[in-house]
Amino acid sequence: WRVRVRAAGATDLHLGFAHFALPDGATLHVIGADDAYQGPYIAADAADASFNTPAIPGDTATIELHLPTNAAFAPGMLQLSRVGVGFRDLFRREKSGDPGPGAAGPCNINVACPLGQSYPNEISAVGYYEYVADDDHNSYLCSGTLLADVPRDRRNYFITAAHCAGTPTEAASMVIYWNYQSTQCAALVAPAGGFFGDDLHGATLRATRADVDFSLVELTQSPPTAWGPYYAGWDASGAQPAATIGIHHPSGDVKKITAGPAPSTIASCVVNGPPDTHWMTGPYTQGTTESGSSGSGLFIAAGNDSRARLLIGTLTGGDAACSSMAPNQPNASTDCYGKFAVAWNGASSASRLHDWLDPASTGTTTLQGGDISSAPVQAHSTRAIPAILRDRSSHR
Repeated sequence: WRVRVRAAGATDLHLGFAHFALPDGATLHVIGADDAYQGPYIAADAADASFNTPAIPGDTATIELHLPTNAAFAPGMLQLSRVGVGFRDLFRREKSGDPGPGAAGPCNINVACPLGQSYPNEISAVGYYEYVADDDHNSYLCSGTLLADVPRDRRNYFITAAHCAGTPTEAASMVIYWNYQSTQCAALVAPAGGFFGDDLHGATLRATRADVDFSLVELTQSPPTAWGPYYAGWDASGAQPAATIGIHHPSGDVKKITAGPAPSTIASCVVNGPPDTHWMTGPYTQGTTESGSSGSGLFIAAGNDSRARLLIGTLTGGDAACSSMAPNQPNASTDCYGKFAVAWNGASSASRLHDWLDPASTGTTTLQGGDISSAPVQAHSTRAIPAILRDRSSHR
């Protein structure tokens, strides 16, 4: 069975199914422009019986349903409820001669560049995602990080910003992309395997808090071992590091890396928020952040610190950008990241991290990361928040 959907002038499409209850053996595919064939998707891909597709290039999509003989399929089991009309040209199809992604400013640095060589694991923990906002039903782009937990049971916890996916329905709508990155340092080299490929669908909101601007979600699916996923380590001590790096997807572009000095503590990055909830970073020595970087992790830079490469914050917003005077250089502005140490504690399990990342309350405050196949490592002891600074989420 096939049905064709068209939104004239769209650069890409995003399809949402309110009901996605396929019978055993049934598969769904979506075909976009240039014969971009996505799927197969099965019943297990649904999150709370709903399903959102990855981005589809072009203004036309063909939905193709394969049913086995005598399948118990009834009306209403598959209901297309939403067509998101993209305008950011995520696949760069409208730029003649453009060999690949390049939406972010020219001062951004690919993770394949020398700056990223000390952080291969942390790079593998970072994903880019689309979600549907509750308040306006539009699709937005943000970044986030897969986290390790103390039991080492490989629960798929993913941390991002509350002003991105801050409600259960927003978490359920998430489509997370992995390994969306260039294999070369040059800015306009397309990722191996195409623009989007490794994607997961849906998540369950576990904890969120507006003042520190964090959300912890648990992914509905596990990243396959073949994707090389890494569960990032973290530090909840609140101790100031000597330098930091950020890993993110500015403007929905391929994964970038940013270098900053020792962060300071900012009184608040959220209007009417309590004091000391955020790290202030910048000006950056390399790279910057942009819309779409929201929710990405702040890591302690490699060096002599025993906590090197551990996550200490998630991006709320800022004024950082590529310089208007020297476009290939970052400007002199700053960003703010919600402190992991502040998010660690809260009024209840729905507003703090430690119940999920240290469920046995061992007192662990620092944890090293690990890949999906590694042996256990010894541990050491209101959506759309009105922000003072520009938030780093991005409208599609």
